Amino acid sequence: MVNDKSEYFYAWGEIQKAAFKYALERLPMDLIRPDNDVDATTKVILEQMRDQLTSTDGYGHLFVTSFAFAKTADQEKNGILTLWDRYTKLKGYCLQFEKADVEHMVRLDSMSRNYAWVALSPVIYGVDQDTFTFRELARQVGEQQLLQIARQTRDGRIPVRYEDHWAPSYLERKLMDYCGIHKHPGFEDEREFRIQVYPLEQADARVFTGIATRKTIHKGPNGKKYLVMGDSWRPCIEPKRIIIGPKADPNIELLLNLFKHRPAVSVCDIPII
Repeated sequence: MVNDKSEYFYAWGEIQKAAFKYALERLPMDLIRPDNDVDATTKVILEQMRDQLTSTDGYGHLFVTSFAFAKTADQEKNGILTLWDRYTKLKGYCLQFEKADVEHMVRLDSMSRNYAWVALSPVIYGVDQDTFTFRELARQVGEQQLLQIARQTRDGRIPVRYEDHWAPSYLERKLMDYCGIHKHPGFEDEREFRIQVYPLEQADARVFTGIATRKTIHKGPNGKKYLVMGDSWRPCIEPKRIIIGPKADPNIELLLNLFKHRPAVSVCDIPII
């Protein structure tokens, strides 16, 4: 499972901007800097978050991977042209899995490995700022900003609503959940279903399923961290079908020999010049 958080910052940025506006509307005028720029400040915070996630060992952070859903019989047969072109330059291969198999793999993995949180969710493209969830997340983050300002300035005029604050760990989880399934609307053609996990570094003893050990976090040649789901269970899930891309090498016999149950194979027949 790749650690694919690049789109995570889209929704987080939208929440941050709404939170800044919430906080600014409640601050005394003499505490507001005339050169305050919400967009610029949001950009700085997102860059700081990226640096923090890159510098840590990966525990305590969100890991995400995605699958694409076909919406028509032709997409089920040939794949989705947008994805063929964007991710493989028409030379790749599409491995099709049964959703139930993926769900079963995640369920078993969450029993043997210690996660703070595991979710399987369809992706929503864009954010609706009129929804209760978005407004409440923006308010909670805005309240945390007001709290920080109040502590720094010791100004009693700042109207912090302490009684309404969520616990920091709960707010963090809700933000991860929301940001993990909201993606920029420009990616709507990808039609994703995502696995999101939040690994914990320590093991945990469970009454019914025994010891849940910590998940191993790997690092690829490019430095990106990733997890391998289902690595402690056998047999692993296998694709039910493989589609050979429009410009891919059709000779995949060596690949097929790796599977215990040979998947069906077809060639994408989308006409590509």
